[in-house]
Amino acid sequence: MEIRQLIREMSLANRLWGAPRIASGIGAMDFLIVPTVGFRLLFVLVILRHERRRLISLSVTAHPTADQAVTRRLAAMGIRNHPLAPRSPC
Repeated sequence: MEIRQLIREMSLANRLWGAPRIASGIGAMDFLIVPTVGFRLLFVLVILRHERRRLISLSVTAHPTADQAVTRRLAAMGIRNHPLAPRSPC
């Protein structure tokens, strides 16, 4: 049996599996550096929830603090921190 057909059959048999169930429980975070017109740098932290790509947090500062501030912010939002290695494929 072809693997795609097997996955489809499993998906149809188990309606609670898949993206709709897990998307609300996962999110993404990115840290960006944005140059201004005056050649200053702004640091942007964006946190999104995958379910409907909802913006959870958007922070902009000219003077970023240590990563402990990010860890505290995530904990306050009830988000568990699972960091990945830089340039990780997942």
